[in-house]
Amino acid sequence: MKFKKYETKKEFLDENLEILLKEEIANETMIGILLPKEDHHLTEWFLGRVEDGDEVKAIFLVEDDRIALNVYSLEDVISDEVVDCIIENLVALDVDLLEVSAEKQDSIKLAEKYLSMKPEKKINRIEGSNIYAYTGEEHPEFELLPGERFEKLENNEENLPFEMDIIRLIYSDTYKIADPCPDAYAERVAKAFLRKGAYLLKNEKAEAPLHIVTVRKQINGCAIGALITTREHRGTGYGKRGIYSFCKKLMEEGNKFVTLHVNPANASAAILYEKVGFKLVQENLDYKLEN
Repeated sequence: MKFKKYETKKEFLDENLEILLKEEIANETMIGILLPKEDHHLTEWFLGRVEDGDEVKAIFLVEDDRIALNVYSLEDVISDEVVDCIIENLVALDVDLLEVSAEKQDSIKLAEKYLSMKPEKKINRIEGSNIYAYTGEEHPEFELLPGERFEKLENNEENLPFEMDIIRLIYSDTYKIADPCPDAYAERVAKAFLRKGAYLLKNEKAEAPLHIVTVRKQINGCAIGALITTREHRGTGYGKRGIYSFCKKLMEEGNKFVTLHVNPANASAAILYEKVGFKLVQENLDYKLEN
């Protein structure tokens, strides 16, 4: 097995983008987080792949925002030899991972190998992150009602407190803990969401029942996230109408698919997304690590 490391984004994409695009929906995270980055922002990243002769076995990147290893295996089940090649070389290069993310069975093998070589590390938590995709299924019963519309939040300081409150609500809903969302975290994520594109579904009373963000753009599609209905409007149909109509809008703008990630523990969310036309594409696991 050969461990190949790339020095520039261009070199990586020249050799690997066509391969990744064969399963673009499954690789939407890797493609989406890499495409917007300029080479001068990749100084602390690792871009690479594993080869066996002329055959590509796996493609990976480690990005410096979360120190996260993201792996795409071209094998049906990633082999021990490929796992060893990736992890042993990253450890030798002194890469201190905080996250391992891949298809479920691959992620388990990669994380176990890394933890066996880094005994000072421990698992903080394991999160399921299943990829769902919408490709244009029609559901006219979920069209917006008269007076409902989407408004994009301007990326400015005036909207930052509001977006931070949204992040706090998402945080409490996600982690189900009494500890409040740290202000620094809320501010960092809110700024990122405003920059990427945060939208509100407004009703005839100018209330904002639903929040949604276009989190990543791929070559042929895009990913959405930060989907949340305010507590007072839950169970009233805003979620189905808003998500369906927003996806339809994105498809009309030229996207061939829309993806989102769902924690498998959140069964009610998965049911809602399936009702408006999303289909499960891949089951992923994210291992969150700490010293």
